[in-house]
Amino acid sequence: FNVTATDQADAGMLVGTAIHSTITNVKIGGKVVSITESWLDRDGTSERTGAARKYAEDNNIYAANGALGMEINEGRDIVPIETYYKTVGAQGIEPYIYDATNFRLRELSLGYTFRNLFGEYKNLNLSFVCRNLFFLYKDSPVDPDISVSTGNALGALDMFNMPSSRSFGFNLKLNL
Repeated sequence: FNVTATDQADAGMLVGTAIHSTITNVKIGGKVVSITESWLDRDGTSERTGAARKYAEDNNIYAANGALGMEINEGRDIVPIETYYKTVGAQGIEPYIYDATNFRLRELSLGYTFRNLFGEYKNLNLSFVCRNLFFLYKDSPVDPDISVSTGNALGALDMFNMPSSRSFGFNLKLNL
């Protein structure tokens, strides 16, 4: 659902009015699948695999073959990081299913109306508008609203999707 808030501050009859407006989106529940994360893990290029390698280097954790290792089975076994992520990334999508719950600032508008600037009832409205600014809360590594297709079958699937766009703009309105 969407939450919209608008505020106005009157600076006086002859000066103008400041206007502030926000739109936030809240989505609760659902799942999103990231094939991108699976492939990046399998290839050893994800943030997760980089953090695992750094942790192994910092803590001198090596597998039996001399490669950087990671502990599994509650620390009882050490396996090569590369082997672990190639296996996990290629075996299925279950580790890559995320909660699609998110709370985002969809739009922010800040404006000012200069009243009677060019004569009586001849106003100038100037505003700055931003869209898709940021997430206040998001569990998944991808934008849950971006999908491969507009069809129902691929609505919650991330497969190297383009990131959601963020835009900034100015609005100018003159009443004569």
